[in-house]
Amino acid sequence: NFDVPAATLIATFKNVLKTRETAVVTARGTPVAAVAAPKTPVAAVPTLPTLSDEWPEEPAASAEDMSFEPKRKKARKAGDAAVTSHQQAMDVPLSEEDRERRREAVLAEVVQMLQGAGGSMLLQDVGSKHLTDLRKGAVANLSKFLSSRSDMVTIENDGDSKRGPTVSLVA
Repeated sequence: NFDVPAATLIATFKNVLKTRETAVVTARGTPVAAVAAPKTPVAAVPTLPTLSDEWPEEPAASAEDMSFEPKRKKARKAGDAAVTSHQQAMDVPLSEEDRERRREAVLAEVVQMLQGAGGSMLLQDVGSKHLTDLRKGAVANLSKFLSSRSDMVTIENDGDSKRGPTVSLVA
């Protein structure tokens, strides 16, 4: 209701503030006589908050409580050990004989993929988990490796930069 005169609104608001102040002072233990009681009772005054409704005071913290310690890292799971041992096995340098065997296996895998795709496919589409594992330690750049094996495959760049080079089997 906005049809309340300003003087009535101000008087009501002052009474509410005095009532609240009295309640706060009483809760703190200060004598009530020190604070003037409201003169006019107000019928529509909402329930006043008590001291317990306000924010609790923070307890005094010692220097030990103020130090911040980051969370501990989680322990590794049992499955991670297998991955770590596999990675360590892949980090071991290969002998020249092993490296050559892997290169031949990479070439055989690529030829098998090309035969499955009809003899030709984009270089970016040549790949599998097995091929990635075979390449480790033997073939760093698949494009250069396949270019050096022109007896088995050819790499053609059609000039279409969006598609990339195409790998094909040699007839």
